[in-house]
Amino acid sequence: MNHLTIHLACALIALACGAVGNVCAAADDGRATFDQLFGEQVKAVADTRSPDDDLALAKQLLKTAGTLKATEPVVPYLYEQAFELARTAPEGMDTVRQAIDALAELSPKRAEALKQRMVELIERAYRTARGEARQQYGEQLLDLLHTRGQSELDAGEHRDAIKTYRQAVLVARSIRSDRAESLAAYQSLATARASAVNRIAVLERSLDNPPIDEKVSTELVRLCVVTLDSVEKARSYALLLDKDTQSRLAAASKPIDEVDPATCAELGQWIAGLSAREKGLIQLKALRKAEAYLARAVESAADSDQPRSVSQLKAELALKKVRDTLSKLGQTADTAAGWTDLSRPLATMVAAGKLEGEGGKASIEKGVFVFERQDGYKGIKLPLEPKDVIFSVEVKRVSGQEMHMSARNNEKGWYSARIEAGNQIVLIHGNSVRRKELARATSPAVKEGQWFEIAMVAVEDVIQVHVNGKKLMEARNSDLPGPGNIGFSVLAAKAEFRKPKFREPTAAQKRMILKSGKK
Repeated sequence: MNHLTIHLACALIALACGAVGNVCAAADDGRATFDQLFGEQVKAVADTRSPDDDLALAKQLLKTAGTLKATEPVVPYLYEQAFELARTAPEGMDTVRQAIDALAELSPKRAEALKQRMVELIERAYRTARGEARQQYGEQLLDLLHTRGQSELDAGEHRDAIKTYRQAVLVARSIRSDRAESLAAYQSLATARASAVNRIAVLERSLDNPPIDEKVSTELVRLCVVTLDSVEKARSYALLLDKDTQSRLAAASKPIDEVDPATCAELGQWIAGLSAREKGLIQLKALRKAEAYLARAVESAADSDQPRSVSQLKAELALKKVRDTLSKLGQTADTAAGWTDLSRPLATMVAAGKLEGEGGKASIEKGVFVFERQDGYKGIKLPLEPKDVIFSVEVKRVSGQEMHMSARNNEKGWYSARIEAGNQIVLIHGNSVRRKELARATSPAVKEGQWFEIAMVAVEDVIQVHVNGKKLMEARNSDLPGPGNIGFSVLAAKAEFRKPKFREPTAAQKRMILKSGKK
């Protein structure tokens, strides 16, 4: 045991047991406590030229903070110093993110400022780096810019989103990233939404001079529902709208599994019609929404023993037309720049009962999917078959034995991240004959009753599991080549899932993942 480890152990015992002495005398002063515990180590690593010992100490500080109560005065200083140390190492970005996420959780009011701090750090590192390091920092910067751009779009800050995506496109083109085209599509989306807001303001002024032109109300609905993707905004013009449109908007504001199949068929055809004038991501997103409604209507009719009605046949034809258009547009147009949200297709499958395992329950409420089975298995497999994939979902294990998220399901087997009691995650390769444990790890984030994000990465023969953005484990296994489905399940347990999403890794990401796997 080295000097630093002994020092850490003694410090933790002193803090945990409430021992008296110099450490506890300064317990109400976080900075003083930190300096007494780690001041010498911080000075020691500062005197070396290599960033490796800085990163090692940063990881020790994070580990120490994880053993203490969040209310301990020293905890924020542990995270702050972990951030300062880790940012000096090109390989330290995972540690930096963990420190920033922890600080944001301790102080939600600082969350946005901390995110901006992360962007500035990566941006500065990207500008000064060369070669492969510059490519790596550039891809990380694109992730952060896209996340910020998405937040700005969701908040209606379209002008800010335009600037963010303009910067992202410049970075992507500079490092020759294959995400440049799709990021440009998001810039166009932000521009279109900013124009839509201006157009709506002009139309609203015309409402002061009755009678109201029907074309005005129709245009307001189209701009809100399709361009801005805001049904609630469209409903604010209810007094201008006919009863049919009001009824459609009321139905569209509900979760899809609460809308009856006949109304789903009507909504799908209506939204598809509204999107006909659009292009790019606006049309793509609207058509995906139309597809989800139409698929629910068609699947419901397929499960019925009754002869199909004319309206059901129309829904089938409309669904085929929508899918043909999506195929021509390229359904991955918005994937390379970020994530594809799986909430709608998953909700459609849950509503249609497209689940594996008899008995149990599966439901969705306000974006949270609940899977429950007292004994035995309950699961869902999404109809996506990427060869290489990053699959992410936020999870809360409510009770019971275990739950899984899986990737690359095919006739040869599957990879699964099995979440167990005791903060345990096990990476498994399974098939009809046997299950093989590839890796096992413990994470303090994996607690019963607590939300955390888990992601599976499968690129060629490299398989990784990440928790809250940090790589937890990695293995190589050539027994299960892609492509394959993704999904999740519970075994004698109850679990909640939210924000399911996936992306196909970019060429640069694949190179980094494969390089990591060869170590």
